[in-house]
Amino acid sequence: EGSRLWCAAWTSTPQDGSGTPIGPGNFEEIIKGKAMDCEDSFGRMCGSFWIYDLDDLEDDVSDGVAAQVDYDAVDWLYNRDIQITLAGLTEETMYEFIYCFAEDDESNGVASSPNKMTYSTGAVDASK
Repeated sequence: EGSRLWCAAWTSTPQDGSGTPIGPGNFEEIIKGKAMDCEDSFGRMCGSFWIYDLDDLEDDVSDGVAAQVDYDAVDWLYNRDIQITLAGLTEETMYEFIYCFAEDDESNGVASSPNKMTYSTGAVDASK
């Protein structure tokens, strides 16, 4: 199914409002909390646009993709590059903590019950 995407970058380990470092219990909140600093190349805030896949032709039409002509007209499609711009970064600064979060539009095609990306440090081969 189609997905929404959020990305953010930090110079040190990101923390939630309680000072807890990013991890399985808070990564979604921390990453989505930086949504105002993330946009696609059309200037739309991350999380406000969809990256569609072919299953969107088969699900509920309320996602705006009811036929092949609709699918062919969308801005972002699966298995294609998407350009994300992060704002508020300081030039010539190393951002070693770059995270993204995605959720799809399951189970009804309009994201009322999305499947969410799980947290991974990337340390395990299967997560890369």
